[in-house]
Amino acid sequence: GVLAVDGGTTMLLESDGNGMPQAHNIWWQVTERVSAAANAHLEGTFLSKTQITFAAGSSISGRVLPQTAATLTATTAVPPPPVNPPNPPPSPPPPSSPPSPPPSP
Repeated sequence: GVLAVDGGTTMLLESDGNGMPQAHNIWWQVTERVSAAANAHLEGTFLSKTQITFAAGSSISGRVLPQTAATLTATTAVPPPPVNPPNPPPSPPPPSSPPSPPPSP
């Protein structure tokens, strides 16, 4: 299939209940080509079996990974924001020291 996005087009992705989708966790797998018209903005990682083309004035927050060619004409491209790791588990308590010997008489 082909993914073609015209300028001014909005495609909304539904939340999974854990917050809105973000560019770092959106993946598009396209069997043919990806085409973004002038003034279109796309987010996510795009995997294409053939070519990915962005027209002048288009933009992407993400990555383009074609198997053959990528053409970005006067395109603003920024990597997606880094993924925030979950909070680390609490540190284990320090090892306890052996009990002190009783005082000598």
